[in-house]
Amino acid sequence: MKKAACPLFLLLLLTGFFAKTEESVFEILGRIPVQSGGRVKPFESFAREVLLSVTGKFSFEAKSAAAVVWEWMAKPEEWHTKSFLPLHFKPLKDEFGLMVIGEKISPELVLTHLPFQEKVEQALQRQERKERVGFLDKKRLELFERARLFQAVAQGSIPGFFPQPGDPRAGWIPLAGLRDLERRAVLEKEYSPSVVAEIQGALGRLFREIREGEKDSLLETASAFRHSLGNLLESRGIVLDQFRLDAERAYHRIRPFHWAWILYLASALLWFLVRGRFQVLPLIFFGAGFLAHSLGFIQRSLIALRPPVSNMYESVIWVAWAALFFSMILGLVYRKSI
Repeated sequence: MKKAACPLFLLLLLTGFFAKTEESVFEILGRIPVQSGGRVKPFESFAREVLLSVTGKFSFEAKSAAAVVWEWMAKPEEWHTKSFLPLHFKPLKDEFGLMVIGEKISPELVLTHLPFQEKVEQALQRQERKERVGFLDKKRLELFERARLFQAVAQGSIPGFFPQPGDPRAGWIPLAGLRDLERRAVLEKEYSPSVVAEIQGALGRLFREIREGEKDSLLETASAFRHSLGNLLESRGIVLDQFRLDAERAYHRIRPFHWAWILYLASALLWFLVRGRFQVLPLIFFGAGFLAHSLGFIQRSLIALRPPVSNMYESVIWVAWAALFFSMILGLVYRKSI
């Protein structure tokens, strides 16, 4: 096991070294705690989930998820007309015709194209009546939901940035609350108006500098905005679980399950390729893969505060880990020399 730990240690060291985002400003913005999906998480996690749902990818045009999603919020008009929503299904592409550019379409077209909107409305009505929805209608609804999700993020409707001091577990107020008079009044009632004004000013500068590409001062502005949010929480004695937030960011950077399957695959290939004194190599890579697998399992448990077996993805991870664990035990118990 010590031999297996060596390549794993090097793996974690290297992934930590190469996991830097393209701009440190978005590392700062990615650390900001937000509420989405009923739990508090780093903005980086929210951005990865949203970008995957909207584009099918964890990054876009060589930019990190956090960088892309902050651009959505800072430059909504530009992204609203940009063709970036994936559209591969030919019958659906034919409905938009020449408006589809390189199997991509803009949110604006999806949300304003009247014939498409009518068909989406009909599909939604069939869903409400519990009637059968055809495959083409499902694809229409999927594209519509992608555009709606982008719109909600770009408008600042999600995620939540401002906890409610009376019950931080309740729904947090999003950035759009700074523009909405009713929500702004709630914020200024729960928090100091001067702190709320400080956040609004810092957010305005942040959006302006992202739009104008002012890289020289953007890092300082991002830090000021994060600091102002921290002051807001401190002003009401709200303390978040920073360990869990840091663990979630580390999980995304280390990518233990990604490295686990690579190490398992290398172990399987080496098992057939190496001979003689190098026969120990497959076992070393297998052990390193199992440790990476276990690390990911532990990290997800710490993040969710429960065993990670609540969905199909987590169940597959658990079953695979259990199968390997018990196979190692049986192998040691019943091992016979050849």
